[in-house]
Amino acid sequence: MKKSFLFNTLLLIVAIFMLNIQGVQAQERKSPKLFQLHVEEPHEIKEDGGEFRVKAWKFIKGKPADDALVLGMFSHHVNQGHKNGTNNMVAGQYKGFAAGTFKNSFWVQSYYAAVSRKVYEKQINKDLKMDVQYKAGIIDGYGERYFNLGGLTPIVLPQIGVTYKKVGADIWIIPPGVVAVNFRLNMPEFKKNKTEPSKTEPPKAEAVL
Repeated sequence: MKKSFLFNTLLLIVAIFMLNIQGVQAQERKSPKLFQLHVEEPHEIKEDGGEFRVKAWKFIKGKPADDALVLGMFSHHVNQGHKNGTNNMVAGQYKGFAAGTFKNSFWVQSYYAAVSRKVYEKQINKDLKMDVQYKAGIIDGYGERYFNLGGLTPIVLPQIGVTYKKVGADIWIIPPGVVAVNFRLNMPEFKKNKTEPSKTEPPKAEAVL
């Protein structure tokens, strides 16, 4: 009898204690907190960092620049003495890759190959748009004037493009202190017409009476 009484008393005390805790927790949820300290767990920091890296990679990757034929290029050199400003570029862009040749600032014929990616595009109206892109690759023809590996100089060059219908121009920003512009003719986009196979219904069987 005593054991049963003690056991029931203990259960009652535990129940009252649990109800009291629940009441305090409910009160804390209702009452506003002026100051709240949140300490990020290691996995939260890791996830945030991963998300940032993904967004950064998506921005850098961008999308392929327009397929185009590039003809003609003029450049202006800031405080660099007498340099060639008529560069006679002939180049092409296709599926995010670019290659071409031009006469560089030192009157030497240069050749380049690069990826050509677009990181921003704004459609101003039906026929006019602008974009920001870059070319990253290699170029030759500069000798010991710039850092090179076996005569090939690595390049990462930003561009600002303006396009009206299929005709455009790109402004190059080339360190140290060169601004150039080339003229571009965009190629038409060939889209394959995907026709769904015709679904013919089987002839219905006629009931024979």
